[in-house]
Amino acid sequence: MSRWIQVGLFGLGAVLFGHLLAEIGIGRLWSDAVATGWTMVPIIILYGVVHACDAAALRLILWGEAARPSFGRTFATVVSGAALNFITPMVNVAGEPYKIAVLAPELGTRRAAGGVIIHTMLRTL
Repeated sequence: MSRWIQVGLFGLGAVLFGHLLAEIGIGRLWSDAVATGWTMVPIIILYGVVHACDAAALRLILWGEAARPSFGRTFATVVSGAALNFITPMVNVAGEPYKIAVLAPELGTRRAAGGVIIHTMLRTL
C-alpha cells in the first residue's frame, strides 16, 4: 500500500474519530472515565497481558520465518487488529485483513495470510 493511501486513510480515520468525539462529547467521556475510577488500571493491565501473549503466540507461529517482525511490531499489529475487530459490526471483518496487510511486506502475502489464519484459528479454539 502506498504511503499516500496510508496517509489518506489515517486522515479519514482522524476525521471520523473527531466526529465521534464531537457527537459523544469530551465531558461525557471524562465523566465515564472518572466513574470507572481506579478499576481502569487493572483492566488496561489485563488487556496488555492478553495482547502480549497473543503477540507472542503469533511470533511463535512465525518462528521459522527469516524476516519475522519484532515483538514490538507484532504487539502493535495485534492490538490495532483487535481494535479494528472490536469496532466493526461483524467479527474479523477488518482486523485479520489488516494484520495480513501489515505483515505482508516482511513475510510475503501468502505467508502472512497463513500465519494470521493459523493464529486466528488457534485463538478461536
